[in-house]
Amino acid sequence: MIEPNTKSWNRIRLLMPTLLASTAFGAVSCDVPDGNDVEQVSSAIHNQGSWVTPPTGTFLAPPAIARNQGGPMTAFGWGMDFNIYVTRQDSSEIWSQGWSKVPGGSFASPPAVTAIRQTSGPLTGRFAIVAQRADNQYYLTIRDQFGGNTVVDWVALPIGTFNSPPSITHIAPNSPIAPTNTLMVAGLGMDNRIWVAKNTLLPSGNFSNANWVSMGAIQNETFVSAPAIAPPCNFVYGGAGVFIAAQAADTTFRRTKWNGSSFSTWTGVPAGTFNSGPALATGCGSPAAEVAIYGLGNDNRIYYSTQLTGGPAGFTVIGTQTFQGTPSATGFVRTMGVESVMVATMNSAGSMLTSTASTH
Repeated sequence: MIEPNTKSWNRIRLLMPTLLASTAFGAVSCDVPDGNDVEQVSSAIHNQGSWVTPPTGTFLAPPAIARNQGGPMTAFGWGMDFNIYVTRQDSSEIWSQGWSKVPGGSFASPPAVTAIRQTSGPLTGRFAIVAQRADNQYYLTIRDQFGGNTVVDWVALPIGTFNSPPSITHIAPNSPIAPTNTLMVAGLGMDNRIWVAKNTLLPSGNFSNANWVSMGAIQNETFVSAPAIAPPCNFVYGGAGVFIAAQAADTTFRRTKWNGSSFSTWTGVPAGTFNSGPALATGCGSPAAEVAIYGLGNDNRIYYSTQLTGGPAGFTVIGTQTFQGTPSATGFVRTMGVESVMVATMNSAGSMLTSTASTH
């Protein structure tokens, strides 16, 4: 039985370094760390780009970003009127489009978004967007990069009530990690543990809200931020998995990995303390993968590291500009075929900025 949520979401906290708490599902088994829990790769993030400002828009938190293969990078932001707005890059990968309101009314948290990485079927080229309403439940919709062509309208997820924004990813049909063709949602429980639920899409490729299954809490560690989540790549490689990270009470990041059957024990991410929760992005370049972790440093600049997948220890700063809120990030293939990652954040005026890097 899910414990009723007695706290209402404090919107002002979205502009502060920490996030609040959420709900409960069940229990999750874990494996002990092994040699595959850190992937050994020979490359790192290359050519981290300068900060780019998309079209004018003011938001309550950094927008969420995602890109479908062959489509434009798309951003979904939480507007000052608590509605969700969408913009996208053009074919030259320039933020030249304006922001448009996504139908659905007001929300109590910023959205999270994932590209649905199907190559055929009714959800091809669509995004799953999830956000929290004032009743503290997560709501999901599946739409295109214009915020239209709705396949699934906003629907409450039957996975409890939450006190923090959600995170979401899609495990592709050809992933080496089970469960394939599955949406995975993670959140911070009311007991401050991280809880996870999954929804395997139908054989037809469509979505059923009745398919949600609890994966339970990830062990007993507690956190002070909503989790970030990143999917595996679509080819077989050592150490493949779904990475989840969150901020601990000592302001460091900790991470775990789903290997297809269990979560690894929580492990610290060394050499960094932060003013926000983390963001994660997977860069895929066969025969290896690279997971980048981002955070808002104590000086309010954005830092990144690839140490989760064998990169150098410690964090590297991106530029000199300062920001607020928890960043978002995603991995994607650029128009010219280069595997890349992008991070999005927000300045003191509430405007989104992005930075892109190649990974392999």
